[in-house]
Amino acid sequence: MRLLICTQKVDIDDPILGFFHRWIVEFAKHFESVVVVCLEEGRHELPENVRVLSLGKEAGISRAKYVRRFYSYIWRERKNYDAVFVHMNQIYVILGGLFWKAWNKRIGLWYTHRAVHLQLRFAACLADEIFTAAPESFGLKTNKLHVIGHGIDVERFAKETHRAREGLRLVSIGRVTHIKHLETLIEAVGLLRRESIEVDCTIVGSPVTADDDTYFNELKESVKSKGLQNNISFKPAVPQSEIAAYYHDNDININLTPTGGIDKVVLEGMAAGCLPIVSNEAFKPIFGDYADKLIFKFQDPIDLAAKIKALWHSERSPIAAYLLEKVRADFDVRTVVGKISEVMLG
Repeated sequence: MRLLICTQKVDIDDPILGFFHRWIVEFAKHFESVVVVCLEEGRHELPENVRVLSLGKEAGISRAKYVRRFYSYIWRERKNYDAVFVHMNQIYVILGGLFWKAWNKRIGLWYTHRAVHLQLRFAACLADEIFTAAPESFGLKTNKLHVIGHGIDVERFAKETHRAREGLRLVSIGRVTHIKHLETLIEAVGLLRRESIEVDCTIVGSPVTADDDTYFNELKESVKSKGLQNNISFKPAVPQSEIAAYYHDNDININLTPTGGIDKVVLEGMAAGCLPIVSNEAFKPIFGDYADKLIFKFQDPIDLAAKIKALWHSERSPIAAYLLEKVRADFDVRTVVGKISEVMLG
C-alpha cells in the first residue's frame, strides 16, 4: 500500500515540528511509497521511497496559491497513494476529504489538542480513523478514535548517560506562551531560594505571536524584580537535534500546562533520564505509583516548590528506570507509527 501524508512542515531542524521527520522515516518502513505534502519544506534526510511536495510557505507565496497547489498535488498524485494520513492540520481533511472519499482513499487524522471547534467536527465526520495520544487529547466522542500515545525517538534521547552538574538543576522546554504558565515556575524558584536552596533553572523556548512576546517580556521582568537573574535563564528554541542535551544536563523537567493532552517534551525527558514534575493529571496512569511525587497542583507554586524539593531529596534512580521502561514500552516512535500503519493498512 502507498501513503499520502499531509503535514505542516518537513524540517529536521525545526524546534517544534522537527520530531515529525522521524515519523516519516518510520512510515516509509511500512508502506511501499510515501508522498508528503507539507505547507513548508526545510532540510530533510528521508528514505528513497519518500517524496516531499511543498505548498510553498518557505518561498512566501500566498494562501490562495497554497490551496491551488494542494488540489493540484492530490489530483496529480491520486494514482500514487491508497490512503491519507493527516497530521494535526484538520483543514487538509476538510479541503480534500470529499475528493478522497470519491477516490476511495482511506483517511486517517492525527489530532492532539484540547480545543474542539467546528472544523474539527467536520474533519472527524470525513475521517475514517482518528488517532490521538491520550483520552484527554481529543474532545469529541467517536468510535473512530484510537488512543495510541506520542511517538518519541526513545533511543536518541536515552543513548547518552545523564550527566547533571552539581546542585539542583531544573529545565522547562516548549513555546513561551500563556498556557505554559511559566510564572508558576518562577514563583517556585523564588520560594526555593528563600529556603537557601541553590537552584539553576533554564527555560528553553521562544515566543511565536505578539501576545507571546508580551508574555515573555512579563516573565523576564518578573525574574528581574524578584532578583532571580542568577537562578533563572532563558534560552531560545533549539532544533530537535539539540534538545536532548538539555535533558541530559538537568535533573528535573518541569511542565506546567493544565490537564489535557500528553506533552511529548515530558516523554522525551523521561527517555533521557530527566525526571518530570507536571501539573497535567493525564500523566497519572503513566507515572503509576510515582504519580503523587511527580504531579503538583495546577498553578500552585508552593506545591511545585515542595514537590521539587521532595524529589531532589529522594532516591531518583528507581523512578528514572521505571519511567524509561514505560516510555520505551508505550511511546517509542516505532511502536506508535507501527500501530497507525496497522490500522491504515487494515
